[in-house]
Amino acid sequence: STTIFSCGLSFGWTATIVPHLQKENNTLGMEPLTLDQASWLNAALSFVPLFIVFVGGGFCEILGRKNTGLLIAVPLTLCWLLRLFATNFYHILASQIFYGIVDAIGFLLAPLYITEITMVSVRGLMANFVSFAFKIGLLAGYVLGTVLSYKAFTIVGLIIPIFYFVMVLLLPESPVWLARRQRVDDAR
Repeated sequence: STTIFSCGLSFGWTATIVPHLQKENNTLGMEPLTLDQASWLNAALSFVPLFIVFVGGGFCEILGRKNTGLLIAVPLTLCWLLRLFATNFYHILASQIFYGIVDAIGFLLAPLYITEITMVSVRGLMANFVSFAFKIGLLAGYVLGTVLSYKAFTIVGLIIPIFYFVMVLLLPESPVWLARRQRVDDAR
């Protein structure tokens, strides 16, 4: 659920950074965001997942849960890199679009993977961890956004995809997905 934590962190980043970017003398040295631009940045977080969620299910079925998890590390990294090196509104908007991709696929993948690898007796508890991870990420985003500079907060956010990628490399593929591919021995 590191991806889900990062989704919460991104929401917190947006909530704390957008007002800063609306100021005349923001740390990026870019033109202040207009109300319309700020609205677009927030709308992208909800709009993009509406379309990507359908693609995400296909990735999970075709590539497997683990490979899909590795794949979403790419837009997650791009999201934070764009934020780190942003010089204008369009860079920030592109980062929000990449974040929307991660949001759509991550919120599909995390509960799917968790329910397929956990025992029935703890499945409900583990599935609730997805919501918990998002809320902890959101809280971390609010806190970091108030105590760190734009660059420092964004660098912290950039560390997460690296950690996430390494963690997913260590995870096994879903036994359910393996069994569906007639790889029963691998699923054990």
